[in-house]
Amino acid sequence: LSNDPTGGLPITANAEVAGLVGGFGWVLQLDDGPPKNLKIDQVEVDSSTPLVLAIPYPAGTSFFITAHAAYCSPTTTHSCTEHFSATESVAHVRHSQGNKYFYDPTTQMLFI
Repeated sequence: LSNDPTGGLPITANAEVAGLVGGFGWVLQLDDGPPKNLKIDQVEVDSSTPLVLAIPYPAGTSFFITAHAAYCSPTTTHSCTEHFSATESVAHVRHSQGNKYFYDPTTQMLFI
């Protein structure tokens, strides 16, 4: 159990986190502020059950978000890297192919 009064789950180096998907969202808020680089691997989420990750970032932050396909060897006809592009709403992120992000300047939250 967490000592966080809001019920948060402690995240540590090499953490294994499991939980709900299927239209739910997760908020990642770290004690020392938002990550400059974040690597998430071993994701087991079916494409029919979207998961939205929200991370608070201060206004004025710029984003360069890339996904790298595991066990992939690039060729001249396909890449193993997907660059995310900004979109206009959380709904567009949720209904995308998983390659969109939205930053809400009002809430200062990045949604992936």
